[in-house]
Amino acid sequence: NAHYDVVPVAGEWRFGNPFSGEIDGEWLYGRGADDMKDAIAALLFAIQAVQKTDTEPKFNVECSFTCDEETGGELGAGYVVEAGLVNADYIVNCEGGSKLNIGNGHNGVLWLEIEVKGKAAHGANPDNGINAFEKTAELVTALQRVKRNLKLPERAFRLLDGSDRYPTLNIGGTFRGTDGDKVNTVPANVTFSIDRRITPNEELAFAELELREAISGACQYYPDLEAEARAILRIEPCLTDTDSPIAQAFAEAVRIVRFNQPKFKGTTGFTDLHYFVNTGLPGIGYGPSGEGGHAINERVNIPDLVRTSTIYATFMTRAEL
Repeated sequence: NAHYDVVPVAGEWRFGNPFSGEIDGEWLYGRGADDMKDAIAALLFAIQAVQKTDTEPKFNVECSFTCDEETGGELGAGYVVEAGLVNADYIVNCEGGSKLNIGNGHNGVLWLEIEVKGKAAHGANPDNGINAFEKTAELVTALQRVKRNLKLPERAFRLLDGSDRYPTLNIGGTFRGTDGDKVNTVPANVTFSIDRRITPNEELAFAELELREAISGACQYYPDLEAEARAILRIEPCLTDTDSPIAQAFAEAVRIVRFNQPKFKGTTGFTDLHYFVNTGLPGIGYGPSGEGGHAINERVNIPDLVRTSTIYATFMTRAEL
């Protein structure tokens, strides 16, 4: 599975047109070059190589190229799975790992939009209003306590290399006030976002409950604090057993092509992998190596794209599942 949608373009690109596909040395530039049209190219090249060499794959290969991943994937991979269009026993999601790192899962995510309601008034008489910005500061103080608790030892997720990964909380990635606010106005409304990343040892429902209880508790504690939370995105974390046939077979394909033993590591960001894994399909994530995904001058390393394509073809023709 691979997604073909991309994030919007901004800024000045090295070669002007961000969709030009310009090549400079070993790098191909353009929006989607790294995330993740490079993987689509690698997969199609692998299938073409298998066909042109009259090599018999070890199993049936089913491909899905989907949209909507950048906004959650519900209308892309989510739909493909829910509609029963997947007939596979295993899944290779073509991102979430690269080079000598194979993705065996990813963090989940909860995005909330918080609206803090105040009361507008003239800046010359601020006591006649309720300052939504000041109330937001009180709410953020309460949320910071939740953030600190995420660093407690019992919240850690132990990685295969023995290190710990902790859940995270990012407050205020987006932030806006009321349209028409100005210097001499008591702000009547503030809206901001919460980005909560959920490790595989957590449950999304608990993470959301923890935040909603913190918001409710703050509203009871601080006078005149009124806030509402609306969920924008909910994605469960996922994890595949590294001893599963798909994980071991793909690791062997990587070892054959790259002449080194790969390692397994889940990603902190999310991919479409969870739609498949959380419905019972063991799977991994792996794609070409690039730079600048979601940023200016996004690019993919062409030799690594070729090596990744070779890994896909090797997996198709040698894996014993």
